[in-house]
Amino acid sequence: MRKASFDTFVVVGDYVEQTRDGITFRAYIEPDLFTHIDDDDCHSLRRSNPMWDGVSDETYEAAMEARAAWFRDEWHYVTIVVSAERDGWKRDNLASCGGVEANYPGGDGNVYLTDLAHELIHEAAMEVSEAVS
Repeated sequence: MRKASFDTFVVVGDYVEQTRDGITFRAYIEPDLFTHIDDDDCHSLRRSNPMWDGVSDETYEAAMEARAAWFRDEWHYVTIVVSAERDGWKRDNLASCGGVEANYPGGDGNVYLTDLAHELIHEAAMEVSEAVS
């Protein structure tokens, strides 16, 4: 079954696929083991962080609740990785992007993951097209 978009809740191994010129491109979710909540200024505990200048208390509190949700394993940072396959030929890691929020509380239902996956598939397809030309 071909998947064109990610679900509103994703797990490692979920993917979207596109076929271009007979080549099947798959953008799948891997864990991002290198990104931590403290790497992200948007979730900084320091209210004095310049990131928070002019931001309402409600917005700050929402970010702190999202931070707490991260520690409860309710959302994660992931990496999207693209592979390509056709008639026994396969290439992994043609394009990737890490540090992406998945299952973010109150977020867009992972629409951004789908958009990013299709963008990475397009990038990988351009590279494959140039390589086989």
